[in-house]
Amino acid sequence: MRSHLPSSHIFQQVFMRILQIMTAFACKYALFNDTDKRYFLASQIKARTTVGVTILAASAVVTIDPIARRPQENA
Repeated sequence: MRSHLPSSHIFQQVFMRILQIMTAFACKYALFNDTDKRYFLASQIKARTTVGVTILAASAVVTIDPIARRPQENA
């Protein structure tokens, strides 16, 4: 699985919760855990719900639905 996001810990300041829905749950779950470690510090892993389903729209393997907040201007 390729990531289209730069590897940066800025995500720990922006993303509050992440919903992941995937069809290949058994073989992709560990990969998602490894990917999360690239974007979030171990002490600040975000709340995450991962759901396995049998099919997604347009034959997708995974869909990710993040909840983010806008960083403060002077933070």
